[in-house]
Amino acid sequence: MNDETIIRYLNGDLNPVETREFLEWSKLDSSNYEQLKRIHQSWVLSSIVESDFNADFEKEFQLFQFHRLRKLSELKKNQQIKILRWVAGVAAAIIILLGGYLIVSKQLNNDLNYLADAQNTVITLAGEKTKIILADGSVIWVNACTSLKYPANMIGSKIHFFLDGEAFFDFKKLKGRKIIVHTSQINVNVLGTAFNLRSYSDENIIETTLVRGIVEIEKNATKANKFNEKVRLEPNQSATYIKNLNSTSIKTLTEGLGEKTNSLEEVITSAKLKKANMIVSENANLDLKVSWKEGKLNFRGESFLNLAKIFERWYDVKIVINGEKLKKTIFTGTFEKETIVQALEALSYPVPFHYSVKKDSIFITEKKMSN
Repeated sequence: MNDETIIRYLNGDLNPVETREFLEWSKLDSSNYEQLKRIHQSWVLSSIVESDFNADFEKEFQLFQFHRLRKLSELKKNQQIKILRWVAGVAAAIIILLGGYLIVSKQLNNDLNYLADAQNTVITLAGEKTKIILADGSVIWVNACTSLKYPANMIGSKIHFFLDGEAFFDFKKLKGRKIIVHTSQINVNVLGTAFNLRSYSDENIIETTLVRGIVEIEKNATKANKFNEKVRLEPNQSATYIKNLNSTSIKTLTEGLGEKTNSLEEVITSAKLKKANMIVSENANLDLKVSWKEGKLNFRGESFLNLAKIFERWYDVKIVINGEKLKKTIFTGTFEKETIVQALEALSYPVPFHYSVKKDSIFITEKKMSN
């Protein structure tokens, strides 16, 4: 069986008799199967380049990616390329022989079912950040002290992500696909969208900042909340949901906060006065919200107590502040390559305070002014 005949089979140009003879030939000897696998692999790769990953190859590519990731974790470094090619060939061969072998069809269905249920979990520790590139080209940046759970594939009309922490999502837009990012109290529904989502379990807020596209925010479904309203964000808007102002639906307040310096305490106070558990800020400072993924720590109107939590994640330290007045002190600034000691030194100029470092803990106290 020459290469030309194999290519004719891959293109669907063989008649029924030739197809039957071809399938019988592929089962005769392992070398026949290897020849088929080799030609098919080259055919698939060239077709992907020419078609720019059209819909016909999406499922095959997803299946290949799943097997590749699963296998790579079990291999030694010097075996990776060899096994990668084998997995690609097997995944490809399974798909092209679907029509010829019932047993292969059953196995493929099992693989796809398993693939649909498989989940990846990324966990970052304090001081860590990571970048994830999904099979469809979407990109996710994951901030420190974050747990993100997502499907091992991006197949299907509805895809679910689960976030505890902070991440920046840049999703590719695919027709007919809906992505839902779940947090502890709200869900964010997205299409082709770039946005930042901050939802740490130890914070009283969930903050969504939209850079591009459209997102809709809704509360998690409950028995008392089956028909919940949705809040739609436009680019450059930021929505702050206050957890302890919980209600059966989202009540929103839109304010032109923009570049103004508003501490979290001021935002919460405003929400309480207007009886709204979410504030949508117009003209949000995007650099302030998303620069963390570029290695910059930006903060505006942040109380020392809240800033200490951010420092703990950023520098992998434990910070204890003694003094209620000091905890409520407001800071604004930007750090990039500064160490924790340099950062504290910079903060201590406008607001004098003492600090001591003991192993991985930092103790901060008010500095009494001498007469």
